[in-house]
Amino acid sequence: MNLTPETIAVIVVATVALPLILITLISKSAPKEKTFRCARCKTISPHSQRTINAWRNEKKKFYCDACHVKWLDTLPPRERQRAGYVGGSGSGSGCLGVILAFAVVPGVIYVLARVYA
Repeated sequence: MNLTPETIAVIVVATVALPLILITLISKSAPKEKTFRCARCKTISPHSQRTINAWRNEKKKFYCDACHVKWLDTLPPRERQRAGYVGGSGSGSGCLGVILAFAVVPGVIYVLARVYA
């Protein structure tokens, strides 16, 4: 298989650009309403990143930050991690790993193209 520099450039651009476009399209979806009524205490609260993510996961009930914290405090430590409780060392979402993977893949493709060309 003979890869030209132009083909390699297209592969590299597609490998970097396609995920960025997908992330941009996905991350823009948000509820039309800016606020919601807490399912527990009935207060009107603005949407946060947590409730927007819940909306994206098709949840129907939303809880204000105070009620969410109260609920988290009732959970055992292991369950808190599963529920998305951030203990102070980052969100654990894995974004850095994904970004690094997309940064490394073009380099690997280039090296393989050079070795087998």
